[in-house]
Amino acid sequence: QIRLVLLDEATSALDMRNERKIYQLLKDRFPCYVSVGHRPSVREYHTHVAILHFNADRSVATSWAQFLPIEQVDWGKRDATDKVKGQSAEERIWNERAARAEAEKVAQEKANAVKDAKKEAEDEAAAAEEEGE
Repeated sequence: QIRLVLLDEATSALDMRNERKIYQLLKDRFPCYVSVGHRPSVREYHTHVAILHFNADRSVATSWAQFLPIEQVDWGKRDATDKVKGQSAEERIWNERAARAEAEKVAQEKANAVKDAKKEAEDEAAAAEEEGE
């Protein structure tokens, strides 16, 4: 049984009525479908959007993307200033990087604290052993 259907501009040559029929068939027959399309009407037939981010000259997709519920996407701007819930793509990138850096810093501080506590316990054990001799 087919569980996933991938479509690349599959309805771009169809009129709106036939596009609707195709997506209704997909919805009725397959649990999951993913389509690439540039027509705004395609949004009506999907619950989520994958947004790929590209490098400065737009030749290569960056190593991350977003997968969002369709209602969270602001379709008014679809470029480098692409917005989701009032935050530009650039702001999101920097905020996500800052959050990752902060999480890494906290994790490193915790690891250092554990290391220091272990060293202190070893030193105390060694001192106690020396006193006992």
